[in-house]
Amino acid sequence: MVRLNCFTKRFILHHPKPSDSIKSIKINRIMISSFINLICEPSPALCHEPLQRKRRTKQNKVILIMHLVIVATLCIHIYLSPKPSLGQYLFVGSHALNLVIFGLFCRLFPSFYKAFYVLTTLIIGPLALCFDPDGIFEGWICVNIYPIFMLYYCESHPVGIFVLLSQLFYLSKVYKPFIT
Repeated sequence: MVRLNCFTKRFILHHPKPSDSIKSIKINRIMISSFINLICEPSPALCHEPLQRKRRTKQNKVILIMHLVIVATLCIHIYLSPKPSLGQYLFVGSHALNLVIFGLFCRLFPSFYKAFYVLTTLIIGPLALCFDPDGIFEGWICVNIYPIFMLYYCESHPVGIFVLLSQLFYLSKVYKPFIT
């Protein structure tokens, strides 16, 4: 910050106290933390037990961080690509949409978000490949990552196995001609 010194009629450089910047960092961290807790804590009507609500809140925070990391990584990948493909934009858009839907529905309607996420994971790989042959890279990533996410978030072995089998089917029938 630059201030005018009244006595010498010169500008002097004023440095804020280190404690001021630390206080502002603490206040921002508290605001962000309370916002994340507000988004991720399930409704008391859904989770009556405090332990179950605490566990679900932690799980929702992990899912939120996972989506944020995926969106940030895909945005960096697009930024560093010399000519981004339509499939890359489609993946960023689908994960950003998943992030928005998660923020809106994880508190009150988690089953809606789970169904939406399963549907998204089933169609995004082949859809990216339909719009862009270079979408095979994103489709191959789906085969490796989405079944693990489904097992973690949905906590349902049949859903996880269904997503795994569908991704393996995509790998053997849909993606194989593009890989060779």
